[in-house]
Amino acid sequence: MALGHIGDLEFDKNVWLKAQYLEAFKFSTRYSFFKKASTCPYAFIALRDVLDYSDKERFPENKYGPANRKNKDRGTAIYMYFNFDET
Repeated sequence: MALGHIGDLEFDKNVWLKAQYLEAFKFSTRYSFFKKASTCPYAFIALRDVLDYSDKERFPENKYGPANRKNKDRGTAIYMYFNFDET
């Protein structure tokens, strides 16, 4: 592993060079050193989407299949709709 340093932080240069996490690195280097909300000049919120296979309103059964735990095809159909890259 090729290690690099930014101040006291150590990181794997191969991860950095791939640029796979570049936006996260840029974000964290800008905001992560603020520890007290009262003295921080910035604010942010991080939201995430959850693909809930049991959500029949968002993922209708007539399009994705019956919403039950044994129906793996439903989960696969929802996953493929969002076209996630497995890399």
